[in-house]
Amino acid sequence: MMSSYRRAVAGLFMVAVLVLGCSYTAGKSVNESLTSDESMNRTLEHLEESLAALPAGGRLDRVHPELPVGDLGYGGFAPCYDSNTVVEGPEYFGVGFWVVDGGDGPAGLKSVVERWTEWGWTGDDRAPDGDRYAQRTSPDEYTLTAQLSTSGYLSLSGSSPCFPFENGTDLDAQGPGVIEQP
Repeated sequence: MMSSYRRAVAGLFMVAVLVLGCSYTAGKSVNESLTSDESMNRTLEHLEESLAALPAGGRLDRVHPELPVGDLGYGGFAPCYDSNTVVEGPEYFGVGFWVVDGGDGPAGLKSVVERWTEWGWTGDDRAPDGDRYAQRTSPDEYTLTAQLSTSGYLSLSGSSPCFPFENGTDLDAQGPGVIEQP
């Protein structure tokens, strides 16, 4: 049976992914030429490139072996607005993963943030304990977030810029269950 602690950790992480994704896109410009396929593929590429900053053997997985009922779902497309009153408005792709076998969580967070800094992405460490959370945005408005759970497990999430609803070829598409290091 899952402890209330684990349920709380899993629940808080999913809320953070959804809130960060929504707050990221709210009020942002819409990339008129971006498509749903491009937004999903590029978000996943950024996460795979981030994974390369971690020790060999690491992977991104929606299920963590230490938190078996704390799976993160497959991600997907969501509206770029704060209310549910707009129909067929701009969309974005967002997805989150646990880092599994990627070494020490705090060291991993530091490694991916250093990688993002090398890429020239701008930062946001709003959390009061900045050593547990970091968010970086690319010049073309992709956002990656690294966060440590209360028990020190690292998670990575990503979201794309907003794109027109009309550019969505398959807005029911989802992210993969696992991303392995190349």
